[in-house]
Amino acid sequence: MTYSRTTKALTLVPAAQGRPVLAADPDFRAAAGCLGPAVAAYISRREGDPDLVATGYQGRTAADAREVMCVKVAGNDATAAVAKLKETVGSGKSQNGGRPWAELLPGAAVESAGPGLVRLTARPRTDGGARQGVLLTAAFRGDLPDWRP
Repeated sequence: MTYSRTTKALTLVPAAQGRPVLAADPDFRAAAGCLGPAVAAYISRREGDPDLVATGYQGRTAADAREVMCVKVAGNDATAAVAKLKETVGSGKSQNGGRPWAELLPGAAVESAGPGLVRLTARPRTDGGARQGVLLTAAFRGDLPDWRP
């Protein structure tokens, strides 16, 4: 399914560029593959932004649940993006509510996941009242942890 609030933004979708499926686009294929077996996912490239962001939620039970975010950065060198995302998750705060990312995503791990790919994984909090799908919600709100150097 493809959705946009503006017709112009739909031109960013591979199908509008003559490729009938997202998997035909190497960046979309890499970002989706980086997510792994997600039960819910959101993939987005904002107008004017060269980076492609994929967020997802893995796991069929609470015991194997994982929050995942993958970014396909412009070019194939994600070294600076990995360093910046580690810094943001370690000491940065969500813009929406001001809570530390380290609290929202305890035990988060950031790594290079291939040429131009950055992956963030974290186990969802399991304490009472903790929300699941933190990264999916952050993607919808435009409040993902920053990876841009």
